[in-house]
Parts: sequence; structure tokens; C-alpha cells
Amino acid sequence: MTRYARLQLNEGSIDGKQVIDAAALRETHRPQNIMRTTNTSIVAYDLGWETVADKGGGSGLNTAVT
Repeated sequence: MTRYARLQLNEGSIDGKQVIDAAALRETHRPQNIMRTTNTSIVAYDLGWETVADKGGGSGLNTAVT
């Protein structure tokens, strides 16, 4: 799991080798399905990620690997 996280954080590169195109990887981080919204937040499912964007008093953007 650590290597997977490093790959994500390094835009598709691991151990100095580009294994996934950075633009393709960024697309997996973009919201693909809006699951629910409230007055202060949006929960969206990206490709393998669940993202919560909080417009209220929360911490901002939270992401979980699912």
C-alpha cells in the first residue's frame, strides 16, 4: 500500500521510473460521480477515490482510498 500511495503522490512515477502517464493518473483523481451534496459539502466518487469537499467549517478537502 505504501508503494501505491507513493505512486499516486509522485504523479505516476515510482523509484525514478514513470509507470503511469501523469495526465491519466490525474484523471482518476477528478470527480466522476457526485454521490450527494449538502449546503456545505459535496461527496464525489473519483476512480478509486472518495472525495469530500467541505465548504463549511470543516478542514477543506478529504480523500480516502476505497
